[in-house]
Amino acid sequence: MGGTKTLIIAPVLAAAAAALVPNSASAYSVKVHIHIANEIRDELVRNWNGEGCDPATEAWCGEPAIRLLGPGEETRYVLLSPQNARAIVDNPEFWRGGAIGPDNTVFPGMTDPSHAWHFAPFSQCQAMLDASADDAERAYALGCFLHGITDNNVHHVVNYFTGETFTLFPKDAAEGETLEFSLLNVVRHMTVESKIQAALEDANPEAFETDKLVHRIAGDLYRRVYLSPDEEGRGLWHWFAGSLVERKNDALRAAQLEGFDPNMHLETSIEDIRESGQTIELDGRVMDAYIEFLSTGGNVQVLEPGGLAPYHYVLLLPELVEDVKRLLDIAQAHGEAQLAETLSQWQAEGECSVTCPILRTRKELYEHLFAEVEGGPSRFQQAVELKKAELDGVTLGYVQTVETLSNLVVTKGAAGLTAQDIGLALEPLATAIDEVTDFPYEVLFPQWAADAIDSVGPLRDFLQGTMRLITDEFKAHIVARMEEYTTLLKEQLVALTPSAIADLHEKARELRDIAVAQIDQARLDALGLDLSDADAALENFSTSVLYMNSYNSVAGALANQEVVFSQAPTSFFGGGPVSFDASYQVGYTQLSVCDDLARVFYPCGTSAIETLQGDYEACETLDIVSPEMEPHIECHDGSATRWVDDPNPAQCVKREFEEVVGPEEGHLGSYTLAFPPSLSDRGPECFSPAVPGITAADGSFDDLGPSAVDEGDDGSGCGCTSGNDAPGASMLLCLLAAGLRRRRRG
Repeated sequence: MGGTKTLIIAPVLAAAAAALVPNSASAYSVKVHIHIANEIRDELVRNWNGEGCDPATEAWCGEPAIRLLGPGEETRYVLLSPQNARAIVDNPEFWRGGAIGPDNTVFPGMTDPSHAWHFAPFSQCQAMLDASADDAERAYALGCFLHGITDNNVHHVVNYFTGETFTLFPKDAAEGETLEFSLLNVVRHMTVESKIQAALEDANPEAFETDKLVHRIAGDLYRRVYLSPDEEGRGLWHWFAGSLVERKNDALRAAQLEGFDPNMHLETSIEDIRESGQTIELDGRVMDAYIEFLSTGGNVQVLEPGGLAPYHYVLLLPELVEDVKRLLDIAQAHGEAQLAETLSQWQAEGECSVTCPILRTRKELYEHLFAEVEGGPSRFQQAVELKKAELDGVTLGYVQTVETLSNLVVTKGAAGLTAQDIGLALEPLATAIDEVTDFPYEVLFPQWAADAIDSVGPLRDFLQGTMRLITDEFKAHIVARMEEYTTLLKEQLVALTPSAIADLHEKARELRDIAVAQIDQARLDALGLDLSDADAALENFSTSVLYMNSYNSVAGALANQEVVFSQAPTSFFGGGPVSFDASYQVGYTQLSVCDDLARVFYPCGTSAIETLQGDYEACETLDIVSPEMEPHIECHDGSATRWVDDPNPAQCVKREFEEVVGPEEGHLGSYTLAFPPSLSDRGPECFSPAVPGITAADGSFDDLGPSAVDEGDDGSGCGCTSGNDAPGASMLLCLLAAGLRRRRRG
């Protein structure tokens, strides 16, 4: 299969394209997410401080309230809990960081796993909120909700213009019936973002000054929720990696270690290993299998069975770090068992120091390695704990790299990054890897035990292999792929942006022709729908229905996080947006499903054409919204590169990417799940969540009595919803998150 096609363009055109390139691969550029976060926070501060209002006549004055946007003269506010409001107000950098956090969960420009299909992304936000240890972490977690619900709104529009949901394997870059890795769709998304960002910057340039864009990642929270094992087993990251973990485990089986099952032993704690009495002698072959997998996983330019795209290598980093820590535990447990067995043999043979010198030396070596030292940890355990701390440093270095790169992307733009910038961003990770020291072999394996060293030869080979994997192969494959992807993204932004701009204008003209034929030009003019070209369609973003819907959605989600779910979130299979990226996802939220809430939060509709109205203060819903005015419904039947016209629920059944791409099942189903609730196997249900400040019965402002602000310090419910997720993975995700979840106070 051929590689990604790169357009050859004139230098002047390339420079012009670079000037148009936005800042990230999310639907809203990271700057726009931060701008909305700042606007929400400023509104919250004004109302809470009682600026420009009279508490005697205006119930919201002096309260942690956010005013909703909308047409007409009626004023509505939502009310945040004091704890949530205080977290946002006092921690603006973490609030902004959370607002773009899902774009950084893996690496800026690679929006997995929090953007990943099927992984209940809002449940991830909820898990972070429930696990927050302080207000800074709480602000970051709340920012995740901002990011997700605004993306749900804007992706429905952006996907219309780009032709499909955000993907690294776009159908328009396919070779025949074969999907290939390409940044074409990424560039298209980023081109639409640039229009939106430019509109905001033109309307309010001072809002984008550098000091208002600085953001921080809640690294400890991120590590606890995503990476750290809990009582249920491996962290959430392990489950996000999904089929990638399976492929990695298949490679480990090639080591053919007797009794070693990666699916089981890499998810078993050392305590469980000790209790089971099962020991596994690890040797260098297991690390050779890791290295072989990283080395031959695939060419990043193609999609083949076993092939690895760039983001796969980034997903592998924390997975391999946790694997190595677990393997060191297994090696320690095996050594302790060998010590016990050797001591038993020594005692059975009468402690034969003269007649069995080899046994005696082996006993002394095992005692040297694995026996307690002065009542404390053994030498081997001390070395293992040191390695674990250094490995945790690698994970922390990764988080610091992401934070550095994210701030650079926000201030300079992806196309503006220099090689020096990329090197600066990668430095924390590279330095952390360099700080992983070798095992103290001279301490662990002293010269006096030379006669018995062969008995622990496999252990030495294993330890040496772990160091090679971390210090050499991590840099050769993972850090190198990060640098490669960032450089490739910059190059292809310049190369592909001209064609992406042309495609964008063509889609705007198509929408204009459809709208004129079905609605008529006079009606479009009255609604402020200028579809003469893409620039006109998006230039009034700051006053558009799309902005209003995004802003109102954030306010609702901050007042009560339950509004982003589909069914009552006490159900593990409660539905909800399965992605931040896919089209039609707003239709799965309570804000859309509950008619009384929809009238308040989305008074002028949520369809692509309705949200393009340029003045939300004079907007209206449309009687006619035909399928041609909406993004494609992404369901397959018979082709991996084409969608079904007028699909039915059977053609929209949930399938993994590889299942739809592979021909075995007739290319049937949807891997993006970008289809309306009417095609879902279980549609959303209104469970009427209370939104403090809004009376769900009639949408009016309530009296802000004690019931609106007491108790419920976070206004959140159980976030464990999964909708069309894979049942096993979803249940496990919920069980993992449940370990962190507090019971709501009634």
